[in-house]
Amino acid sequence: MTISVRRTYSGKWETTHRFTRPAVYFDHWAVRAFSDDPIRRPRLLAALQATGGSLCLSHLAIAEFSAGGDPIHADSAEAFFDAALPSVYFMEIDVRKASAAEEHFGIGNTRPPPDQEMLALLTNRIDAMGGNLSMRGLVRAVAESSGDVGRSFAEVNREIAGMVAREKANPEFTRKAKQFQPQPDRPPTLTMMGELLRTSILDSGATFTEHDAADYQHAIISSVYCDYVLLDGKW
Repeated sequence: MTISVRRTYSGKWETTHRFTRPAVYFDHWAVRAFSDDPIRRPRLLAALQATGGSLCLSHLAIAEFSAGGDPIHADSAEAFFDAALPSVYFMEIDVRKASAAEEHFGIGNTRPPPDQEMLALLTNRIDAMGGNLSMRGLVRAVAESSGDVGRSFAEVNREIAGMVAREKANPEFTRKAKQFQPQPDRPPTLTMMGELLRTSILDSGATFTEHDAADYQHAIISSVYCDYVLLDGKW
């Protein structure tokens, strides 16, 4: 069990969060694929329950529901996440936090950064959800948002894509990228980030789009920490 819930003596709900293996991470399209599949979804959930593993869920996979489309997909995703609870680990896509933990605890740091804000959001909704942990209404709210979530999401992706374009155009940077060799004591998250980015920068015939920027964020921390990662084919 990844999330444990108890009521304190003061009457408040308290949740604790653990990262358990085998850990599974899906990017947005994979979330939709499993949410909408009546055969694969229960098989995955049964496997998580049988092994004590965790479905790692990031705010990024939820934010991408703001890109539009049929809100029925958001409802399916909510049902999928609720069925997986409490075997869900909210993983924060934050390279700085992950690399700082790796530097502090050593390269054997065993868990990705927990998204405590997402866990707190679910904790604060327990009474409203009839005493249960639930994602009900959250993904739908993102899908039906006025556009604020989508604009923020798109802005981050534009910044990353712009950064990659600038580095690709810098001969000195590409020269160093060709020669770079990661050191064994380098934080694994920084190594993964650099290697994924270096591949894109050194491929002169490839473009790095805003969509690629979203996929890149999905790939970094999940590939370092999770046992099973399902990403877009390019990654």
